[in-house]
Amino acid sequence: MEKILKHPLIGDIKIVKGGGGSSIRLSVHIRRGVRVSIPRFASFSEAERFIESRVEWITAALVKQKKRADRFTIAMGEGEEILILSGVIKFSRVDSMPGKKIKISVKGVDRIITYLPEVTNEELKEAVIKILRKDAREYLPARLESLARQHGFIYNKLYLKNNTSNWGSCSSKGNINLNIHLMRLPYELCDYIIIHELCHLKYRNHGDKFHKLVNELCGGNEKEITKELLRFRPEL
Repeated sequence: MEKILKHPLIGDIKIVKGGGGSSIRLSVHIRRGVRVSIPRFASFSEAERFIESRVEWITAALVKQKKRADRFTIAMGEGEEILILSGVIKFSRVDSMPGKKIKISVKGVDRIITYLPEVTNEELKEAVIKILRKDAREYLPARLESLARQHGFIYNKLYLKNNTSNWGSCSSKGNINLNIHLMRLPYELCDYIIIHELCHLKYRNHGDKFHKLVNELCGGNEKEITKELLRFRPEL
């Protein structure tokens, strides 16, 4: 059973009843919003009292998360550029264009998104993702095969994903999943993610032996590379 509480300071809060557990649980996420889970025997009024007792903490958490999200925001629109492994994504706004609101063209290493003024930020984002997906198909399979051969790994299949939670993963069947947003990383970081997932073919966890192997294959720079990776996130 669910209820949406419209709070004057926080906005919509989802209250979910009977989600398991014996205590009230609170989660705050800048995109998914605020969620409160309560046991079956608890009432919605109890949940509301709990929320009121946590208002300052919730608002502070939302502000903190927004500041962090703003640090990673990628600007899209006239005059902006997005560096990718295959070149640069550029934006060109025009007042009129026959037949469509948005067009993607390639000129050398430039991927140019031409669009009308009424195009939304979400539509621009979809165009960027379309470019990343196409370029990822052309680059990542060959790079994965090259690194796997170089370091003696044998994987099953490669799947390209548009994920917002991780850069890549390795399944128990030996399948490698790579995020198309790897195309927005510098070459060294992209290779690191691929090597990281290939090492999971040998070690399924993140134990000492796993990190020792990753560090060895990254020239002893795993810590420095992972620190640099924190400057990026796998979504627009």
